[in-house]
Amino acid sequence: MNATKVRPKNQVTLPTAVLKSAGVGVDDLVEWRFEGGEIRGARLEKAKPRTIVHRPKLIRRHGLLVFDVPYPIPPEAFVAAVREEREEQ
Repeated sequence: MNATKVRPKNQVTLPTAVLKSAGVGVDDLVEWRFEGGEIRGARLEKAKPRTIVHRPKLIRRHGLLVFDVPYPIPPEAFVAAVREEREEQ
């Protein structure tokens, strides 16, 4: 039996064996429902792998705050990345 304790903020740590069996990992979305006297969870989607190659820095240039990145980013790629980030939240 894999028992866990519900903490004051309704937080529960799921057993590693259960997570591995269900294929649930960090940042995955899980849908919860109460059905037939049981609490059931189902993974909705696998989290997208995210990597940051270079971290841009916010610097002041000519009196303006700008991102200083070590590589050129086309404006449309930057806009797409911001949209994607907002949609995930």
